[in-house]
Amino acid sequence: MIENTTTMKTALTFIVVVVISIASMDISYPQSSGDYNRSNLNLSKKENFYRCDNLQLYPIHGSVAFLNYYKKLGPYLSLQEAMTNHKILVTEVGRDNDIMEESQFDQLVMVGGAEVNTLFVENISADTILILGGEVVRGGKQDRMIAQDFLLFPGSGKVDISVFCVEHGRWTAQGDDMSFNVTLDMAPAKVRKAGTETLNQKVVWEEVEDIVMREDIKITTGALAHAVETKAYIDRMKKYEECFTAGWPETVVGVIAIVGSEIVGGDIFASHTLFEKYFPCLLNSYSSEAAWKDEEITVKRKDVEKYLDDILKQSIPKDKVGAQTGKYRLHVSALE
Repeated sequence: MIENTTTMKTALTFIVVVVISIASMDISYPQSSGDYNRSNLNLSKKENFYRCDNLQLYPIHGSVAFLNYYKKLGPYLSLQEAMTNHKILVTEVGRDNDIMEESQFDQLVMVGGAEVNTLFVENISADTILILGGEVVRGGKQDRMIAQDFLLFPGSGKVDISVFCVEHGRWTAQGDDMSFNVTLDMAPAKVRKAGTETLNQKVVWEEVEDIVMREDIKITTGALAHAVETKAYIDRMKKYEECFTAGWPETVVGVIAIVGSEIVGGDIFASHTLFEKYFPCLLNSYSSEAAWKDEEITVKRKDVEKYLDDILKQSIPKDKVGAQTGKYRLHVSALE
C-alpha cells in the first residue's frame, strides 16, 4: 500500500528492452529526442477519464520530438499475428528426435544468474516479429511464458529463447500434436512479474497456483490457461475491456496501472502504434489484479509521477554501435 512517497521503496522490474539498429533511417531529430526521460514522456492531466471501478490507467504521452524520432520504425507483427498467420514456428528443444531424452528435459539456460527452460522459435516470413516478455504460448509438452522481449527478424532460422513453464503438471504432448499454435495474451501481472523479476521457475508456479486456487477449478496440470479461460474469469475481464474501448489520443505511448491502493505496473513503447497493438493484452494483465481486489483507488498522482520518474531514471541507457548506428528501444516495462 502506498502511503508516503518519502518512505516508499519501489521495487521495479525492468524487462530486457528490445532494440533495433536503424542506421538507414533519415532522422532529422537529435538522438536525445529518443531518450526515455521526462522531457519526452509525461503523464496525462486527465486521469479521471481512464478509470473503471478500482482500476485506473494514467496515460503516458510522448513529446512531438519523441514521436517523430521513432515514427519510421516498423511495422512489426505481434506474436499473436505471426502465429495466426503461420509466420512463426515455436518448437520444443529436442523435438527433432520426437522423444525428449531426460538430459534434454533438464536442459536449462542461464539468465541473470537463474535457470529457465528454453524453446526454439523461427520466423519463416518476410516480416519482423516483436515478442514481449510475459506473452504465453500454448501447446507442446507444456504451456510456456516468454521470459523477455526480443525481435525475430525475417528468415531467422531456429533461435533458442528463455521461457518459464506455466503448466506444472504436464510433460507430454496433447495427442500427436507437438506444436505451439495458440497464444494466451499477456500473463496476469503477478505471474509476469515472477518471471521477469525473480527469474525463478518455482515462484512462477506459485503465482500460477494462486490464480488456479482463486478460480476454484480442479485441474491436474495446474495450467494458467485453464484458470483464465473459465466463464467467471472472462466475465470479470469483460467489464474492464468495455471501459477502455474508446481508443487513445495519438500521443499516448504507454500507461501506468493502479489497482486500489497500489501501482501494479507500467509499459512504455516507442510509438503510439505499438502501444495500441499491445494494449488489449496488457489490459488483461493489469485487470487480472483488479478483478480480485475490492478496494477504492487511493494512490495519489504524486505517487504515480514518482513511479514514472523511477522507471525513467533506472531504465537501461542506449548503447552506441559504431560511429553511424544507434540502438533504439521499442519497449520498457516495470512491474510493482
